[in-house]
Amino acid sequence: MRAYVLINASAGKAIEVARSLQGVKGIELADAITGEYDVIAAVEAPDVAGIGSVIVEKIQKIDGVFKTVTCLAVRLRASGLTVRQRASGLAGPLARYRSN
Repeated sequence: MRAYVLINASAGKAIEVARSLQGVKGIELADAITGEYDVIAAVEAPDVAGIGSVIVEKIQKIDGVFKTVTCLAVRLRASGLTVRQRASGLAGPLARYRSN
């Protein structure tokens, strides 16, 4: 399961927060971004409880993290292939194999 965590950081702390998240177990990527939020992190865990654990025990404990908003990823399936596989061009070579 994947979730994207949008993070508001204290003033001047966005890059420091993003760097602190990189390499943490359960966090696949972390980048400082522009816009309403300061940092985005992709979190991977086996289930929602695992996602929550990473957020509460790791992300929210980092100095400079002010607020988090969690967006759970929805993985759609079409013709036995994930949307990501179809978009990446794997639909052709993998079309004969259906994943369940």
